[in-house]
Amino acid sequence: MKPGDLVRVISLSPHIPDNPESRLVFERSVGCTFPIVDIAADGLVELDLGDILSESIDPDLVASHTIWIEPECLELVQARSAP
Repeated sequence: MKPGDLVRVISLSPHIPDNPESRLVFERSVGCTFPIVDIAADGLVELDLGDILSESIDPDLVASHTIWIEPECLELVQARSAP
């Protein structure tokens, strides 16, 4: 996996922040496909949720929302093609 790839969230992170809004965002992300923005040195993957979840969650919570999630919670849907 690398930035620009599309991935599907297939399971919840075991390290969801301890607040109801974050839990809801992570729960609603399962089964959805998102682009990878970045991969941290510790291996966590940053996903851009964009407005994909705006119909089911308060838009103010996801307007510029990204999440960091473990790669084992993801499956590759489409690799970014080389330029």
